[in-house]
Amino acid sequence: AAKRNTVNAMIPGHKVESVFGFCDILHFTDTTEVVQDKVMVFVNSVAEIVSDIVDKWHGAAKRNNGQVFLIVWRLCEDKPEVRTKVCDMAVVSFVHVLAAVNKSAVLKERCRAAGIGHGAHSHLPR
Repeated sequence: AAKRNTVNAMIPGHKVESVFGFCDILHFTDTTEVVQDKVMVFVNSVAEIVSDIVDKWHGAAKRNNGQVFLIVWRLCEDKPEVRTKVCDMAVVSFVHVLAAVNKSAVLKERCRAAGIGHGAHSHLPR
């Protein structure tokens, strides 16, 4: 008989607390029309900026669907001051990403209409 691979959903897991953020390329549809066949080069340029800065601030760029980058900072410690610091690093990295995208000569050359939106969420139990 053939062996079937299945997932056992009843295996005990563990809780992971994180700060989740995203960076969104604004007006993505319009931007793709402007940059046309260079859309991957454009998205990769944004990805390089986002990934480098987020990594510098101890986060990880986890996913990209072309328009949106999902970013995560794990909250590994129970100490409130460490958790606060991680949350602060998330906010600082967003500020740096916005500044870097706005200053980037490469991105301005490819599309003047592009911008970055952002957001973050963390539910910290009390």
